[in-house]
Amino acid sequence: MLKMRIQFVKQESVRFISHLDLMSTISRAIRRAKVPIAFSQGFNPHHLISMGPALKVGITSNAEYMDIEFAEKISVSEFMEKMKPQMPKGLELVKAEIISPQVKSLTAQINIAVYMIRLKTNLEKEGIQEAIREIYKQDKILIKRQSKKKIRELDIKPLLRDLKLIEMADDFILQLTSQTGSNGNLRPDEVVVALAEYEGIEIVPYTWMHRKGLYIEEKGRLLTPFEAAKI
Repeated sequence: MLKMRIQFVKQESVRFISHLDLMSTISRAIRRAKVPIAFSQGFNPHHLISMGPALKVGITSNAEYMDIEFAEKISVSEFMEKMKPQMPKGLELVKAEIISPQVKSLTAQINIAVYMIRLKTNLEKEGIQEAIREIYKQDKILIKRQSKKKIRELDIKPLLRDLKLIEMADDFILQLTSQTGSNGNLRPDEVVVALAEYEGIEIVPYTWMHRKGLYIEEKGRLLTPFEAAKI
């Protein structure tokens, strides 16, 4: 059985579709493209597609990934040629590579995410930078996280890898590097909340958020999902 890892982008026009709708959309594109995808066993067979960490509704990305298993051999070029015309506007395949069937799933590998967050705030550049420095000085960065059953307090400092300010045109952009995955997941909006609570800083809810990259942290290095598949 052949396995392929694919990178795709999720643009502004489709940022409000859910993770489940995204999977359904890709499955429909695969059916239209008539590529020889493999199916699961059992009473309700489905396409063997494994997605990376789910992207929250409303966020764009140029670093989404999926693994697809095929029942027959197909080259990367043939797959891309057949699939690209079938993808809806806003979802674009950018790269694909054949990987070993023994490579771990994306969700088992990916543990680092990088986000870009546009801020609208009453602070000047130095004020935001000072707030970031003060957050790092704290022993704990506590936020409230809502689950289906209750609200719990969570220290997000161990999940925060890097936070810096970038000026882009007339906007202030936060670049956030955070842990993601089954061992701990930090949502970018939680960092904005924590920053806003620092001494009453006024921050308007973000107007744009973008996932810039997904990585695998391996022995102090950040690897792309393609690089990690070759180890």
